[in-house]
Amino acid sequence: MTITRIAPSPTGKFHIGTARTALINYIFAKQNSGQFLLRMEDTDQERNQAEYEEDIKNGLKWLRLDWDGEIIYQSQKTDRYLSIVDQLIKQNSAYQKDGAVWFKVPKNDTIKFNDLVRGKVEFKTDDLKDFVILRSDKSPIFYLTGVVDDNDAEITHIIRGEEHLSNTPKQILIIKALGWKLPIYAHLPLILNSDRSKMSKRKDPVSISKDFKENGYLPEAMVNYLFLLGFHPKEKNPKSETRNSKHNVDIYSLKEMFDIFDILRVQKGGAVFDIEKLKSINHFYLQQIPDTELFEKLKKYQGNVESDIFTRFISIIKPRLRYLEEINQELGWLENPVVYPAEKLIFKKSDKTTTLKALNLVHTNLQKTATPEVAEIGRVFKKIIENNSLSNGDVYWSTRVALSGLEKSPPPEELIWVLGKDKSLERIEKAINKLNSK
Repeated sequence: MTITRIAPSPTGKFHIGTARTALINYIFAKQNSGQFLLRMEDTDQERNQAEYEEDIKNGLKWLRLDWDGEIIYQSQKTDRYLSIVDQLIKQNSAYQKDGAVWFKVPKNDTIKFNDLVRGKVEFKTDDLKDFVILRSDKSPIFYLTGVVDDNDAEITHIIRGEEHLSNTPKQILIIKALGWKLPIYAHLPLILNSDRSKMSKRKDPVSISKDFKENGYLPEAMVNYLFLLGFHPKEKNPKSETRNSKHNVDIYSLKEMFDIFDILRVQKGGAVFDIEKLKSINHFYLQQIPDTELFEKLKKYQGNVESDIFTRFISIIKPRLRYLEEINQELGWLENPVVYPAEKLIFKKSDKTTTLKALNLVHTNLQKTATPEVAEIGRVFKKIIENNSLSNGDVYWSTRVALSGLEKSPPPEELIWVLGKDKSLERIEKAINKLNSK
């Protein structure tokens, strides 16, 4: 049976690198009717934190990457590791020095293995030095613990990040010394910034919970994007849609991923993390959510805004909403217009007198409009412009600023529909008074 695993350390938050590795391990295991295991490498007692373990578990659950069986904790296997160290010493594969135990690297040998991503890989043992497997405080080193755990759990495939490639020859030496079966290795490409520098856990937005979940990215979108991070399907999905001029967004369900994933097609070079592409994919998934469900997801942003206004507001921003937290960029005008100087009401090709004329006409005509629907308001604006020798800027610009205080916002007719007739009239009247007193 195919058995894969993910082995994070609870010394930091669950990040995109671990999430991508978990996803590939999960897909590969399920493709082959196998198991996906979770191991906590929790031997660093000084840096381990319970909150980080919870963050890892919650992150996997949020992404729907459910592990099989019980979680394996390295902290519960100390006796097992010590017995293996004793075995290695007895067979002269390891020795004691300065209170620690060192693995003895054989000379004049070549370590060869076939990596599913990188192909044939070779390391000369003459380029390696003896290395510590047990510290002087009797705590085992990860070179040893990982090998023991993988053997005990009967892991068949070790799929992990490229940064672990240099550890592989040391672990293979331990495996061979113990006479155990070698697993099959696959080292996934590093995740890079747009400038091709390695992403940093400290500097870059990499936390699944803090940087993505809390900002309103959907788990389906995260899984979809991580699936494509370093992997290129042989054929594009017919369901793929172009969401903007820059990105052709390939949309895949988890079931479709099981059907098309081929680990031999994972790229060797670094995978650039493109936040704009993630936003495009997330935008696609947000558009699939019914308005009532989206309202519930966005309810925490409502504040003191009346429910009917907030519901209308969501319906106009939904088509351009890329992640939920982006709603904050639109909320500024909803309760009250952003504070603005009177001069801002005047379109760049207009003047005070013309602007006052336009605002008064909008105010008068809006009073006569029974139910200010978007299409009806648009027709009203058109008549005002045509019948009074006004420009689009005279009417649309001044009304937009009067209602929102912003130079860029949804169209004024949508603002009026969202705010309702009374609030819109009130704001336009205040704008007229502000401009008159200038």
